[in-house]
Amino acid sequence: MSKHWSENRCRQPFFEKARQKARRAIEKGILVRPDTCEMCGKKPPPMKNGRASIQGHHPNYDEPLNVQWLCVKCHRKVTPIGKGGGKVFFGSENPQAKLTEDDVRLMRELYKPWVFGAHRLGKMFGISKQTTLEIVKRKAWTHVE
Repeated sequence: MSKHWSENRCRQPFFEKARQKARRAIEKGILVRPDTCEMCGKKPPPMKNGRASIQGHHPNYDEPLNVQWLCVKCHRKVTPIGKGGGKVFFGSENPQAKLTEDDVRLMRELYKPWVFGAHRLGKMFGISKQTTLEIVKRKAWTHVE
């Protein structure tokens, strides 16, 4: 396991929760990893370490069993990381981000339990209640003050 991956996992625990649920679903046979990429249709050979070349991509971490099966090349097109695998894109730099850093600051300012709560804020910003709670409790978007 690479150092940057484990650091990212600690910073974004809800990512890891979605991955764990998907892994358990694969183990139980609920999700089945195909041999071919859903994007390009190719059947890549296994990686040098013996692991499957088809990776599960979560378009939305709030739906952990909604997985798109992609080869490594297509997965990097959808979720880019820097050269050498070193940089993970956080916040609005991430192409999948639904929010900006200013949105996160506004959410944290507006959040008042039982008055202007997570459900209402989530609807306002187009994200789930759970993701909203992760943001206002500073478990997600931790790089934003």
